[in-house]
Amino acid sequence: MSKTFQKFGGKKTVVKEYNHWYLMLRKEQVTLGSLILLAKDNVTNFSELSSDTFKEYEKVIREIELNLKFLFQYSKINYCMFMMVD
Repeated sequence: MSKTFQKFGGKKTVVKEYNHWYLMLRKEQVTLGSLILLAKDNVTNFSELSSDTFKEYEKVIREIELNLKFLFQYSKINYCMFMMVD
């Protein structure tokens, strides 16, 4: 398991595991429903993700939005792409 995966709580915070992604609950809930989407690819740049990872990304985002809309009826959703230091 990667250091990043462990830093964000490891298996304890995984909401759903995909073939190429982990969807994790963010321990620090800055806003209700804050999540972390962590790629399993061992890369440091988004552009280096495999094409299979990119293909699955669309499915994952659609699923996240659908479920968050159902759970929280959000009016907008923010995406931040960072090398995060929580």
